[in-house]
Amino acid sequence: CGDCGHGTCNGTSVRCVCQADWGGPNCTEPIYWCINGKNRVLTDRSGALQTSGYGAHATLPFIYCAWTITGPPYSAVTVTFGNVSTGFDVVVVFGSADSRYVIGSLQGTQPPGATFRSLTGALQVAFYSGSDMGDRGFTAQWNITVSVDCMGWFGEGHQCPSDSIFSSTSS
Repeated sequence: CGDCGHGTCNGTSVRCVCQADWGGPNCTEPIYWCINGKNRVLTDRSGALQTSGYGAHATLPFIYCAWTITGPPYSAVTVTFGNVSTGFDVVVVFGSADSRYVIGSLQGTQPPGATFRSLTGALQVAFYSGSDMGDRGFTAQWNITVSVDCMGWFGEGHQCPSDSIFSSTSS
């Protein structure tokens, strides 16, 4: 296993078993939970998102929460979903901090691996549950990469080309 940060090594599967509120392969990434009615602004370089229902319990009805992940201007913000089981509830991914550009959405049961990326330096994930008891919800990991420098490519005060700002891959 190596170093399991905020967890212990499960010798049989050689994987880290994380303590509550910690995730990632080495239990070093904090998990940011869905808090009803809140938009959490996150500036960590990486971390995990999770709805409160993920695990043994279903998500509650009439829940709205959002996570706005921000990095330096024009950095790449990538969110990759693990387990998605939302029933009729929906997850919407926006390519900006102000919910203007929808990159994609997830609903129902989806295999792990749906990935959404924004080069604006911000990305927002919003979760909406309906009037009945939802399903399990979702888990996701995010990462901010500061390798895109549109200012350097096009000179002071110029923006990235709009056709390369957003991308998504989902099954």
